[in-house]
Amino acid sequence: MADKLVDIARQAGRRLVAPLMGFPGVQLNGTSLKQNMFNWGTQFSTLFALERRFRPDAVFFFMDLSVEASALGLPVRFPLSESPTVEEHPIRSGEDLERYPVADILSDGRVAVYIETMRLMAKYLDAMKGGYVIGPFTLAGLLMSATEASMSTVTNPELLHQVLGFSAGVISRYAR
Repeated sequence: MADKLVDIARQAGRRLVAPLMGFPGVQLNGTSLKQNMFNWGTQFSTLFALERRFRPDAVFFFMDLSVEASALGLPVRFPLSESPTVEEHPIRSGEDLERYPVADILSDGRVAVYIETMRLMAKYLDAMKGGYVIGPFTLAGLLMSATEASMSTVTNPELLHQVLGFSAGVISRYAR
């Protein structure tokens, strides 16, 4: 049975180190952020090099706030050496959500990159492993725009509630 994180920290007798170092880590193997976000072998190679060089207590795969939105089909811009950016926010009404039926985002290629990267991390890295998923409000902000999602808390809470419910379902599947 896996130990609880608090127990691991107590047993260590020191503060644990879990730096978020994926993006700067591309310098170790001469790759780009874009290569790491589209190729599980490249991303794992970067993380493996980081773990071997710095020996952190925990390693996280690359943070990418656009993975879930991209898997839903939202247009995303992928600069070579910057974080991806969602370019359009198509949800304006509850009817707009109908264009996104209960999607199995696990069939998306970029989602598969992160799942396979985690499988390799589990098999080959000694440090604790961690991954990211965005929260429902973040995905709602990508679907509606951050401004619209925020304003909807007051002006259209029914729509926001619909989008949050949809977002939670999408994210839960990926997190599991």
